[in-house]
This record gives sequence, C-alpha cells and structure tokens, in this order.
Amino acid sequence: MKETTSPLAANLAGLRKCHQYSQEEVAEKIGVTRQAVAKWENGQSAPATGNLFRLAALFGTTVDLLLPVQEGEGADPARQADILFSKSDELQRQTCGRPSFWRNWRL
Repeated sequence: MKETTSPLAANLAGLRKCHQYSQEEVAEKIGVTRQAVAKWENGQSAPATGNLFRLAALFGTTVDLLLPVQEGEGADPARQADILFSKSDELQRQTCGRPSFWRNWRL
C-alpha cells in the first residue's frame, strides 16, 4: 500500500532539504524536538501556528505558501495538486539559495 504525504509535510521536507538542514538543525532553530519535525514531515502531526511562522521565517517564505491550498468537502484534489505543485516550484525559486529579508527576522 502506498503511503500518501500531506502537502504541508511535503513542503516542509522539500524546503528543509533545499536549504540543506537536518531535521535536528531545524528543530534547534525553531525550539522543538527533532521528533516533532520528523512527525510533521511524515504527516503524523502538524506544527502549531507559532511554529508555522517560525518555519516560514527560517525558510524565507510565508505561511500561506507552506499550507495546503484547500481542504474539506467539495475540494477538487486534482486542482489542489496542480496549484500546490506550482506553488512549490515558485517557493523553491524564491527561497532556495537566495537571501531573503526573513533571514534577518529573529526567531
């Protein structure tokens, strides 16, 4: 059986790898445990609101680009995937390997 990963989990894992951070480094920078970061990336849990802002600042992006496009009844999964993947590409172009004003923001 193929395991599915949430869009948030995929975004977090992708950004962490893009910035060449280990899960332990991310955890240390935002003040959580490595196990918490692993659970977020595996889709077993989701970060609290405050941690979403810390993650966005760490990765030089915004919370809205970390989160899934739409959830709940009536959501079109195919359209969500298209939007999400285009956002993920945009997010990587904007944040990977480029300085950002967010990097100067104190966590």
